[in-house]
Amino acid sequence: GHDFRPAYLRLGAERRALGDPQVLALTATATPRVRDGILDRLVMEDPEVVIAPPHRPNLRLECEVVTLATKPLRAGKLIKKLKRPGIVYCSTTVETEAVYNALTKARIPCARYHGRMRKADREAAQRAFMSKRPMLMVATNAFGMGIDKPDIRFILHYQAPGSLEQYVQEAGRAGRDGKPSRCILLFDPDDMRIQAHLQSKGRPSPVQLRRVASALAAWAEEGRSVGAEDLALAAGVPKTTARAMCAELEAFGMLRLESGEYEVLVSARELGRGADELAKSFETLRKEDTERREALVAYADSTECRSVVLRRWFGEEAPPPCGTCDRCSSGPAAGTTHRRRPSKTG
Repeated sequence: GHDFRPAYLRLGAERRALGDPQVLALTATATPRVRDGILDRLVMEDPEVVIAPPHRPNLRLECEVVTLATKPLRAGKLIKKLKRPGIVYCSTTVETEAVYNALTKARIPCARYHGRMRKADREAAQRAFMSKRPMLMVATNAFGMGIDKPDIRFILHYQAPGSLEQYVQEAGRAGRDGKPSRCILLFDPDDMRIQAHLQSKGRPSPVQLRRVASALAAWAEEGRSVGAEDLALAAGVPKTTARAMCAELEAFGMLRLESGEYEVLVSARELGRGADELAKSFETLRKEDTERREALVAYADSTECRSVVLRRWFGEEAPPPCGTCDRCSSGPAAGTTHRRRPSKTG
């Protein structure tokens, strides 16, 4: 998505510049709202939309509600008995390192992968995991893009992800050979506070948006265009934030990107109004982030079939029970998950 690559926001304009050629848009997971956003961004008129349910019968979905105190012991017991290879997902680099160190001390073959590692070390870890050796990978969500190892026997989420979309993508890396695999979420309600913090860092604030607008106006007054790196430095914001905002302002017709630099096409006042409009749209996105976290909490706490909850979130009206998840095979009263009422998501 454009949070990952702000340039995606420009795809509709680029398509128009190419004369509106036929286009095929593919995504692994998309709710109805996200699908509508794709159609809008790519300026697609009367498209043929093909949707497949996010369900694979060989994956057993499981969830256990734990606490910060009980999680390490429960994870250790699971990891000792689960068939390898497998992936243990954490939300932060700090927790990734902590889990990796604990497994190493326990002499469990494993590697680690996160964005703060050197590229050479990440590549070495990936090569080790992709080999035939049955080992574990402890990673943040930086690991998995483009990974197609067919025999991953389990995905264990040591910390909850920020949305059901992210959970389905990461859990779906198990069992691509069609053989039975387990997808286990260890859900600590306090994990949602971590996700709220991470997501807030990823969304531009109104203050940041106005800083970018002011910096753009200053360059425009001098009759100069500016690149994303210099703009971000002047505005005191991350480069991805500057790029994302410029892509939006370009869609409003307020900027033009030429040879890697942005040229302002409107007055400073109009640019300020554009920043205010963007602030409103990003506030909407923040509310949607909260809804996604709440949906993840509801998934963990639900007594329904796990697959039904997921498929309904992705737009299916009456999905059938899967018959294989922890709820279907044991029922809500069987005690296969340890549950307590979740706290607020923050």
